[in-house]
Amino acid sequence: MSDDTPKTYTEAQVQELIQTRTSELRDSRNTLTAELAELRPAATAWETKAGAAQAELALLASVRSEFDTLQAKHSEAATSWGQERVLLGAGISDPDATNTLRNHYSTATEPGEFSEWFEREGRQIPIIASFLSPPQAAFQATPTSVDPAPPAPTSPAMPDSNNGRKPAPPAAQPFTPGSISSMSIEEFRRNKDTLINGL
Repeated sequence: MSDDTPKTYTEAQVQELIQTRTSELRDSRNTLTAELAELRPAATAWETKAGAAQAELALLASVRSEFDTLQAKHSEAATSWGQERVLLGAGISDPDATNTLRNHYSTATEPGEFSEWFEREGRQIPIIASFLSPPQAAFQATPTSVDPAPPAPTSPAMPDSNNGRKPAPPAAQPFTPGSISSMSIEEFRRNKDTLINGL
């Protein structure tokens, strides 16, 4: 008998194969369902973590954007203050002159540092010349010789009104402890009011 002959199954064998395959599929499905039930809490936890991580990433992106903005503002403020210091040092405080210089500087081909550009080109701008401080040599005129003012006369000190005199002694007391103790009763009665008022 040749091996190429198709195998035939009886009705009972076909039913048995179907039941066996169905049982295998049911067992496999039950196993997968059990595994899925075990994995579902872990999957939920991972979803929660992923959501938190995504929120954190969004917050970090926002913080990074804010940091970049602040850094740009700081850099701009530092540049502006550096230019302001150069201009104030040259005696330029007028806002129009300041804006004119900054506009020329921003359009310069090779500006370099602002302080160097200002000395090289900024001072040459015609409108700026009127704002610049005059050269210091103009203030250094030949000093004229001026006699120092004589000191103001001082009035002589008034003499002390008590010069040469001794201070006056205190007024004499009418009664002393010794004279009171040696008084008789009659003298004491006569001078009682005076003594009491003198105390």
